[in-house]
Amino acid sequence: MRDAIQHNLKAMLEESHLYRNRSIDLGPILKLADAKYTATSLEDEFSHRPWSPYSRNRGFTSTEESILKHAAAGTDALGTPARQMRLTFILPTVRTWCAACKSHELHDSIPHVECSPYHLNHHEVRDVLGIQKFLFNYRCHRCKGELLVFMVRRDKLKLQLCGRSRPYFPEIPVEIPKALHAIYAHALAAAACNDLPAAFYHMRTLLEHHMKAVCGLQMQEQLVGSELCERYNSRLDPMVAERAALTREFERCSVYLHNRSGELSDFEEIRQRVFAHFRLIKTLESIGR
Repeated sequence: MRDAIQHNLKAMLEESHLYRNRSIDLGPILKLADAKYTATSLEDEFSHRPWSPYSRNRGFTSTEESILKHAAAGTDALGTPARQMRLTFILPTVRTWCAACKSHELHDSIPHVECSPYHLNHHEVRDVLGIQKFLFNYRCHRCKGELLVFMVRRDKLKLQLCGRSRPYFPEIPVEIPKALHAIYAHALAAAACNDLPAAFYHMRTLLEHHMKAVCGLQMQEQLVGSELCERYNSRLDPMVAERAALTREFERCSVYLHNRSGELSDFEEIRQRVFAHFRLIKTLESIGR
């Protein structure tokens, strides 16, 4: 279970964005069920046990060291109900965006700080069993600058990234024209926060700006989407127009935007097809076609 928590937390902090979820699979644990420890009791136990994160990196304290050293033997008083026994796990080192370095760098975890100060009455400020909020502090291994803080909410076996002290800026593929970088980043950021109508709007805006620029049209000029796509396609290399046209992606963005429909998978498919369009253009330009 410790390994599962660490693995899912690392994947979420490195790959996910705000309000994206990951769930822990109890399958390997439930396979160990027997007459004494049934699958039902194991699922109840590991869905509710309080998690206690610890750091092996900067600021490692003797108290943490002692707790982790004896964690295998247990850290709670004898007779503590299974669902109330603390479950310690190591905070992972993660590779994520550093605002100072302006690149993806390794970040070391430093001691975890609980949301509630230690002098408060823990009985009064306790949350529902199985629900926890964590603040995880990280420092860039390269620049050792400002702390990067993540807020993570745990709801039994589900993890949700609820906050990040510095925004995450995705690296824009070199195939995307520089004039479109800001719009592309806004589309990804909206999708990352699960605001799909905004994501489809930004992606359609990106296509509209690019097509009008290529066709020599003013931004304020009004055209039906199908006509704009037709004019744009007529300016393309025939291979691009045949194999990687953007007409369908433009139409899909419009439909999802106006109907407030579409899933994250739909946005990702559109994004990949848009990327493929620009990549093919770059490839043909590089061979002098």
